[in-house]
Amino acid sequence: MLNELNVGDSATIADKANEIIGDHAGDSQTGFAALIKARALVESGDADEAKKLLRSLIDKPVIEGLDELAQLRLARILLSESNYDEALTLTDAGSNAFKPHYQELRGDIYMAQGKLDAARKAYKSALSDPSALASGQQLRMKLDSLGDDSPGDGENS
Repeated sequence: MLNELNVGDSATIADKANEIIGDHAGDSQTGFAALIKARALVESGDADEAKKLLRSLIDKPVIEGLDELAQLRLARILLSESNYDEALTLTDAGSNAFKPHYQELRGDIYMAQGKLDAARKAYKSALSDPSALASGQQLRMKLDSLGDDSPGDGENS
């Protein structure tokens, strides 16, 4: 399945994910296969089916933390569909383990809404978390693109 991921063969990825889900019902392989299948569904243009799959992972995670990964991915799909309110609601529930990812995504949502002060605050929150070091450069670029955050800069929040 990793080879298909690299090649981008969404149909084969979905088929192999279905095999894993059928063969390993209820274990961690099932959860990760479902995440991969959701990605393949989005890439093949079936975001609605991907959202259903991700919602099922959120409702019944097979391993701890999988629901949060599914929430992040679902919120990204909703962001791409301009469904900002539901995407923000999903990013409210993040644990400390995924906090910088949730905050970065909140910043992206606020940015898409034109709420630049709120986006800046979310990006700064994400950067302040030590676990954000891996994506720190990308976060810094997003924050820098917002410009100066001094009072009276005239940006909407």
